[in-house]
Amino acid sequence: MTGNSTQYEAITPLGNACVQITFTGDFNNTEILWHAELCSLEYVAEHYANRYNKAQQFLDVRIENNRHEIRIGLALRIINHADILKSIIMVRQYKLLKSGIHWFGQNLA
Repeated sequence: MTGNSTQYEAITPLGNACVQITFTGDFNNTEILWHAELCSLEYVAEHYANRYNKAQQFLDVRIENNRHEIRIGLALRIINHADILKSIIMVRQYKLLKSGIHWFGQNLA
C-alpha cells in the first residue's frame, strides 16, 4: 500500500521491514516536512550496522540542504499504518528533538 493518508504520504509500500513516508511536523518552532524512514531493528542491523551498533529503538534526525530527514528504528518485524501513526505522534510530541541519534526504550541485546 502506497499513497496518501490524512497524516502522511507513503513513498514506499507499507507492510515491509522498512518504509519511507513524508509528514509535517514542528522542528525548532518551525513547521517542516519530515522525510522519514521507519525500519525494524532487524532491517537496521542488516543495512545500517556501521551507524547503529545498539539493539535499541531510536530516532536519528539529520538536516542536509534544508531537507529534514528522520530514521526511526523500531522493535517490530514489519511496519504498518498503525505503527506509522504512533511514530508520527511520538515525533510531534518530542519536545527537545534536535539533530543526532536519540535512543529510547530498553536495549534489546
